[in-house]
Amino acid sequence: MKPSAIRLLAPMILPVVLVLVGCAGHPSYYDRAADRYEEAIAGERPEPTDRVVRCTVHVTHLVDGDVVGPVSAEWPGFRELAHETVEAMGVFEPGNVRRRVLRPDYHFVFDISIEDSARPRPLSGLIIPFIRTRVIKGRLQVLDERGGAFASYFSSAASYEYRHPLVFFLTPFHWPARAERQARERAFRALAVKLIEDAAEY
Repeated sequence: MKPSAIRLLAPMILPVVLVLVGCAGHPSYYDRAADRYEEAIAGERPEPTDRVVRCTVHVTHLVDGDVVGPVSAEWPGFRELAHETVEAMGVFEPGNVRRRVLRPDYHFVFDISIEDSARPRPLSGLIIPFIRTRVIKGRLQVLDERGGAFASYFSSAASYEYRHPLVFFLTPFHWPARAERQARERAFRALAVKLIEDAAEY
């Protein structure tokens, strides 16, 4: 690229670079049941049964209290975490945890909400600091073979995101995406621990 082209593009590229290197995040509170995950999955559990489970995941994304995007949008990451959560119980064979089952023995319905305090803009945080809180809430309703309520569980976790050139020294050690991933995993791990504690009931 010619020096003249670099000088022409620099004013457009510099703000983007400053925002990227001045973007940091960290996990906040979470359900402390997640701290017992490794111990729970290593403990003794009932022998796997031949029961078939249907696993459904609904995700709602809200920004400042308003729903954004179609509620029917696919969130593969959450679907995978939900399946792993049910399989962690050790009660059901992995092949028996499915998305579509006509007559399941149990129906695990995950209602996940992602609640953002604000939506970032292309140059958010360049001059005025941008701060966003993301709360992930996991509600799990377990239905029996007749569709009746069998059990319910709840967990939550949160992460913070900061954008401002002055926090560039935190980059790349505190990426917002990493903090959000940790929050997601902790919310589902807390649900898994609670399910494992009740495994003998299934």
